[in-house]
Amino acid sequence: MMGAGVAYAQLVPKYVNTASPSSSKFYTIPTSGTHGATVSAAEGALILQWITEGANNN
Repeated sequence: MMGAGVAYAQLVPKYVNTASPSSSKFYTIPTSGTHGATVSAAEGALILQWITEGANNN
């Protein structure tokens, strides 16, 4: 099982764009419903807020 720190280190540089949060794959893929991934509007808003705030590992 992958630890939280390892997961964060692998996801953030590849899928999170803090310069343009709404274009981050970590946000766009689950909110668009592609690839079988879906989140609610409220969950999508939380993801976008997290990225906008710098995507901190906390």
